[in-house]
Amino acid sequence: MIICSIAGVAQTDPHFSQYYHFTPAINPAMTGIMNGSLRLSAIYRNQWNAVMLPYETPGIQVEASTNRNFNLGVSFMNQKAGDGGFRYTQGQLNMNYTGIQFGNSTRHHIAIGIQAAFIQRSFEPSKLRLGDQWIPGVGYNPGLNSNDVFPVRNSIVPDISAGIFYFADAEEQTILPFAGLAVYHLNQPADPFVTTKDLPYIPMRFSMQAGMLIKANETTNITTHLLYMQQGVAFSIIPGLQAKFYINDETAFLTGIYYRSKDSFTPFVGLEYKKFVVGASYDITSSDLSRSVNGTGTTEISLSFMFDRRTPKSNYRFECPRL
Repeated sequence: MIICSIAGVAQTDPHFSQYYHFTPAINPAMTGIMNGSLRLSAIYRNQWNAVMLPYETPGIQVEASTNRNFNLGVSFMNQKAGDGGFRYTQGQLNMNYTGIQFGNSTRHHIAIGIQAAFIQRSFEPSKLRLGDQWIPGVGYNPGLNSNDVFPVRNSIVPDISAGIFYFADAEEQTILPFAGLAVYHLNQPADPFVTTKDLPYIPMRFSMQAGMLIKANETTNITTHLLYMQQGVAFSIIPGLQAKFYINDETAFLTGIYYRSKDSFTPFVGLEYKKFVVGASYDITSSDLSRSVNGTGTTEISLSFMFDRRTPKSNYRFECPRL
């Protein structure tokens, strides 16, 4: 994902399959940190298209910044896959406070954010082909009723998350650091789709990130980035590097690559023109999982549009890293 408004990490990491909940996650403290008053963003992901019914994930988000040091964001994501019509839907409301600032020549910012969300999961058992519907020597008979019982077909739970984010912002500095910490599922909801007697709640997930923007010259910015996530005993480490090349005052080309430990490489490209940013990335699965999905990965397309770019006096010079 090129833009940070709907920051996503592809769900190919087998370490997180036990929770079935490793979904796109943005640090709520990053909401609205942008060079405009309003940003509209959209994303589409297609994962493992070699399987019969792959994961498809569309998402949208609206962010608004104010002059009162408060920003708001609303996002919606819908994921569907599989013969059983599995559907995962998540809606989020983000709010952050950006009024903590210090420093003279280099402006330092600390943002604190909170996220209130709902998680909805569902599937349709009638669309499944179950073992006792197969007749030896004959094959599948859809007219046979299965004896399998599915006590839970739909669930919806509330979800609370929070985060803090620091970044430096200065016209004359060539190196600008940033760092963030977010904690998801603070309320540890009990979701009947994924919780068990041994683990009756969704465990909290911790996300830590750090990096720096390096102004290589007048036309080139390079951003280094490291993201670490942990949920229960599962963890993921994602280092990456991205570059932004200014073609002229209105146009810039973006490119880079990220590596998800023991899982995949993700190269990406993007183009920024005036108020538009469009990006594309592809996950190249490098783990043993590539055999199960016939070597296919994840294709992702993103689009962002910014309203009312601000004057240089109030302009953030922080470049949001790909997450």
